[in-house]
Amino acid sequence: MTRLASKPGPAVIDALLADVDALAAELADIIRRGDFSYAETTNVTLEELTTACRDNLAGILAVLGRDGVTVDRSAAVAAGRLKAERDIPLPAVLHAYRMAGRLIWEHVVRRSDASQADALPGIAARMWTAIDEMSSVATDAYTEATLDRARADAETRQTMLRALLRGEIQERAHLQEHLRVLRLAEHGRYLVVCIDGPRPEPDRAGSLEQSLARRGLQSQWIGELRFHAGLVALPDGTDPGRAVAALEASVANRAGVSIAFESLEAAPQAFREAQLAMQCAPPSTSVVSVYGERSTALLLAQAPDGARAMAHTVLGALLDLPDADSLLETLSLWFECEGSASAVAERQHFHRNTIHQRLRRIEQITGRTVSNPVAAAELYLALQAVQLGHS
Repeated sequence: MTRLASKPGPAVIDALLADVDALAAELADIIRRGDFSYAETTNVTLEELTTACRDNLAGILAVLGRDGVTVDRSAAVAAGRLKAERDIPLPAVLHAYRMAGRLIWEHVVRRSDASQADALPGIAARMWTAIDEMSSVATDAYTEATLDRARADAETRQTMLRALLRGEIQERAHLQEHLRVLRLAEHGRYLVVCIDGPRPEPDRAGSLEQSLARRGLQSQWIGELRFHAGLVALPDGTDPGRAVAALEASVANRAGVSIAFESLEAAPQAFREAQLAMQCAPPSTSVVSVYGERSTALLLAQAPDGARAMAHTVLGALLDLPDADSLLETLSLWFECEGSASAVAERQHFHRNTIHQRLRRIEQITGRTVSNPVAAAELYLALQAVQLGHS
């Protein structure tokens, strides 16, 4: 609160304070005639505008009329918030303060006689100082009210988060605005998470956010066409594994997690990492994959068309067989069990000779033997492509 220096006698100011209601009505009329934003709007009634004019004029005149009086910011705060809530542009709000200053000055000059001439420069200086401060306070209140509205608007937050993750924010000033609305620190530690399938209903989405929050992890989520994505904030010293564990306990579909990053300018890259990590897990599973942990699957996810072509080239007619799923399960377990037919037989509850027969059948259909390292690698990659949905 600014304390202004003392000034000469307040007689003319006292007269204006006595007529503040009439002065407010006059100012409201000037504002409505002189500013298109007020003239065309029905969002602010004449009564509301007149009341705001009276409160602000009284605050300005009080500073001019008494020594040692500080600027009362409450009227400016109320005016700033009201105009933000009623969609009056900020330049129009500031213009109204300038019109108030001109009106006060016109009345001061008109009502002053020669004996008060020496006091006029001091009154002018004090008046414009008070108006500058009230304009600044109104601007801050207007900005905060605008941000409050945006925070309360879930659609706006989702649009801003989507733009942040997609890398659609080009201007740094726009980035700062997005971060203020989303209540994010530009520099911190974050993860991006992608979960397969549409965003859950609000109760399920809320439970996911709450599950993370119980582990000290704040998150915000958006829905995309085929998946939903979240930005997760990691408190200082938090192991990203805490977020992975929370997801494993909460999600019903496959999910991907980016590498932790420390500047939100890296969010678009992390968004891509999370999508690829999600695609490193088989569809219709609840596996949570961290980017880079499944190198072979990541290679296939980065080239889905090539993976699909390879699956059909290597496995060929096998994919069209009635018992294709059973054969592919045996092949998958053979790789998982490091080439042990006995271990595969135990897992599938078959005799080991049955496993050898199935492997020979796979070799006959594909023309590739599991005992040949190159052929086995091709079979493994093709199998992975099928399991990841590239078939």
